[in-house]
Amino acid sequence: GLSCAVLDLRQDAARAPKYDVVVVAPEVAAAAPEALVALRARLRGTHTLIAQAVPDQRGPGTATLRGSNGALTIAANWTDQPAGARFGNALATVPAHGIVLRIRDVALAALGAPGDGRRVSSDDCDVQSIVARWDEPADAVLLSANGCTVRVTAAAGTQTIRLRVGEQLHLPSLVREPRFIGDVVIATMPSDDIALAPTVHVAVDDGGDPAPNTAVARLRRALDGIPRDEIVLRNDRLRVVVDPQAGARGLSMQSYRAFRTPEPPWFDAPVWSANAFDATGAWRDDVSEPLAPSPRDYIAKYTHAYPAGTFNRPYRAEILESGPRAVVRLSYTMPDADPAGIAFERILTLEPRAARVVVDERLVAPPASRQRLVVRSSLPALAAHANRAGKRDDLPLDAAARDQAGDVTTGSIATYRQRRAFAVTWNPADAERASWTPYRSTGTLALTFAPGWHRTTYAYAVATSADGARSIVQAERDWLAANPAPGRR
Repeated sequence: GLSCAVLDLRQDAARAPKYDVVVVAPEVAAAAPEALVALRARLRGTHTLIAQAVPDQRGPGTATLRGSNGALTIAANWTDQPAGARFGNALATVPAHGIVLRIRDVALAALGAPGDGRRVSSDDCDVQSIVARWDEPADAVLLSANGCTVRVTAAAGTQTIRLRVGEQLHLPSLVREPRFIGDVVIATMPSDDIALAPTVHVAVDDGGDPAPNTAVARLRRALDGIPRDEIVLRNDRLRVVVDPQAGARGLSMQSYRAFRTPEPPWFDAPVWSANAFDATGAWRDDVSEPLAPSPRDYIAKYTHAYPAGTFNRPYRAEILESGPRAVVRLSYTMPDADPAGIAFERILTLEPRAARVVVDERLVAPPASRQRLVVRSSLPALAAHANRAGKRDDLPLDAAARDQAGDVTTGSIATYRQRRAFAVTWNPADAERASWTPYRSTGTLALTFAPGWHRTTYAYAVATSADGARSIVQAERDWLAANPAPGRR
């Protein structure tokens, strides 16, 4: 763990005072006694010691190679357990039988950018590789496991680049991009970002990890740019964001897992999945026979492109439980309905260590009313999807077509993609109709329920294979059969 250099006793005595200790082995001293005498005289009055062996002390755990084009610092761990190392002010964990590399003051001109006077340093970004071939410019890739900082220094000053979780930065181009293992993005966005549309990402502050074996419900300003409180449901496997002031729509549902990279430098990356929902939202309430738009509504054809229901209406939100489990009730009374004053009620439940959100819902209407509860959910997680090469990389786990509209009669709709299974499950006897409508980047699942309470589950779970994903879907069906909605037991 000590940085060191090799000195020639006859030629390099002037460099010796730069070091804390100069090690002169007995056989070296015997071979060059005059040089050792000269070295002792040179070091008289300095703080540099002369020893016969390397001192039995621990350094910062790193060794540095320096040259005119910068420095490369190396931490190697030859043991069977992870070890700590310090790079400047940054601490790092070096995996067993692994190495961690960092750079300081590296000239971009030496990495294939002739004439570029900038230099790059980072104490906390890992160096993946430095490759130089006779027919290609040198290239280095800096990786971020948990977020890190790169400093680019030029004559005019220093620029700071902050890499997000799972991002990588190429040198000398300074091009940043998500890191891929095959076609799987290690982290498309940092752990505190969500995608509300394919090109719209917002930061999310969910309040942090809950205590082990708990599930929490929080009311907080969770989404950057939305100046109001959201409901956040959180355990160690799921994060769900609901906007009570916008029709109690579910704006985000993400699955969490720690990803162990399969290639060096190895690290455990916290990975939030892609958003199963989007800004159009899941759990959009409507009635089966809505009032027709007013004939004076001249912009109806623009604003009613699809059924809106209670899209932007404020719901009452009550956190019923938080800690042992998370339970939230959302309710709204609709004045402009037939009959007036019908009410929507929904209860969301997230248990500890569960990869499913349980949704109990009903429409409160007079017994003679023909109105039915219609729940529409925009679910990009179920839409047909292609990878960067243009090949389909999602595997539907049911017979419902993803690219055309139609009814879903199986009581569930599910997809396996990027080592996760996403499944929506309901009791077919409760749903008078279930239908799927595809759109450009998403699809809408519409469930029309008979009167009374009904239960649906939304599961988002890690699966290592398609067979594992099918097992998750079957487990959801079995769980729902054994745990029907309140009032239907």
